[in-house]
Amino acid sequence: MQTYAQETEASYPYSNGSFAYGITGTCQYNSSLGVVKTNSPTDYTKVGNTVDDIKTAINGQPVSIAIDASQNVFQYYTGGVITDAAACGTSLDHAVVAVGYGTDTTTGVNYFMVRNSWGTSWGVNGFVYLEQTAAPGMCGMN
Repeated sequence: MQTYAQETEASYPYSNGSFAYGITGTCQYNSSLGVVKTNSPTDYTKVGNTVDDIKTAINGQPVSIAIDASQNVFQYYTGGVITDAAACGTSLDHAVVAVGYGTDTTTGVNYFMVRNSWGTSWGVNGFVYLEQTAAPGMCGMN
């Protein structure tokens, strides 16, 4: 069972130990900032791997997903919709959160909006747009 309620990203920003901001070292939990309590590591609903499954899940709440973040197209992402599956990869190595979806008005490409944990200086204010594709999905997200 999880001991503490989760804090928001604003209250407890991500840090890998080398960022100039955030909390490094041991957990510095502040109970007054905890907002979400998870009952157990199995307190979740598994989402199917189709585009429609993911969109339906996002309609209810943000969705935790795993992606391949090891490739340059993701590491150095600065904007637009990632559409090159060959450049993105599918070796899952990073947890992120799918928070929305839409269509790029310039290109007509359907995308998922995904929040990364690397801070707002990465990507588009901390977000990446991944093309909606059949499984395994862009960067393996499906």
